[in-house]
Amino acid sequence: MKREKESSQPRQGFLECVWMLARVVDFKLCDREYDCENCWLDKGIRQTGNARPAASASRPGASADRGPGGEPGMMNIRGYSVPSTLFYHPRHSWARIEEGGRVRVGLDDFGQKLAGRFYSVLLPAPGTEVGPGCENWRIVHSAGETVLTTPVRGVVEERNSRLSQLPSLVNRDPYGNGAAFVVKPVDLVGDLKGLYYGRQVERWCENEVEILHSELLKLMEKHAPVLGQTLQDGGVHIADLSAEIGAPELQRLIDRFLSVSASSLSVFDEPGGVGRGPERRK
Repeated sequence: MKREKESSQPRQGFLECVWMLARVVDFKLCDREYDCENCWLDKGIRQTGNARPAASASRPGASADRGPGGEPGMMNIRGYSVPSTLFYHPRHSWARIEEGGRVRVGLDDFGQKLAGRFYSVLLPAPGTEVGPGCENWRIVHSAGETVLTTPVRGVVEERNSRLSQLPSLVNRDPYGNGAAFVVKPVDLVGDLKGLYYGRQVERWCENEVEILHSELLKLMEKHAPVLGQTLQDGGVHIADLSAEIGAPELQRLIDRFLSVSASSLSVFDEPGGVGRGPERRK
């Protein structure tokens, strides 16, 4: 069936997205006349280096290849490694779109450094329904146990069985071998709109670091004034603090940033902020 030529104004009869034609996403309409360079969805999928539309589905006049290397760009934000091409949930789980529209999920570098050494990782079984705002997986660390969520809704297709024997993989390689599981999403496009991406990530992460340092300074003033002075220079991470503050306080601090059941406010989740996630912090 021949498509109508798309006008410059949005209207009924949008073109099908090239990623829909390639069966990477189930449903997405294009109102950009295949101007994929300026499309947030195309950037998120293509820059992972894992998913490419078939040649027959490529946009007119453009190559499906990403270029040499294929590795996502890595930002260093106040000592935390943050790949610029992933999508991030406000509770620090990340999502990488892969071939076939599947989504790989894990905990970001901020989250693993905040929790410190992992003693156990408890993952959902294949076939389990997961989604933002739900208690989907758990980590056990020096302060206790923290419940984590998933950036997108869907069904778990496979999990990283190596984490049951080597939970420290999350500490050593949070975006690679330490990834948690793979989800078959049910509404990928809708869920991605509620996550941080691109320039939003840097601003959000900077804000999270500022809040963390503020909370740590309060704890240091109470328990270890010398470490508090060092923290002001950015020289102390949470791993240095487990012997200085009590486990209950450390648990509360970790949960404030990572736990799906905890509540905390980020200025970027307020009206007028950037990248409001799927759940509001209160």
